[in-house]
Amino acid sequence: MKIAVPVLGPGPDLMMDERFGRARFFWIYDSNSKKGEVIENPGYSAATAAGPAAVQTLKDAGVEVLLAANVGPKARDMLVAAKIEYHEIEPQDAQKAVEAFLKSRGL
Repeated sequence: MKIAVPVLGPGPDLMMDERFGRARFFWIYDSNSKKGEVIENPGYSAATAAGPAAVQTLKDAGVEVLLAANVGPKARDMLVAAKIEYHEIEPQDAQKAVEAFLKSRGL
């Protein structure tokens, strides 16, 4: 399963970005390979429709779950249409958020 979290930067300190569509980066963790990678979000600099652009990026990356602090209504609708499960959570370290999510699923 691929899990995405919007993060503030590509470095080792993976703090969640409180924004979704305007987050500059996403950390994508693959629970099968146990590896994560940071990708840029093209929605970050979009003049309009940042949320939908971000959703498309996650869909193209094969993401199945999004953990984010805040998701707007247009992005929510697109996540549902793309069959990407999302959970709004308190901002925190992205790795800890993913660990807690996986633990809640018994993984």
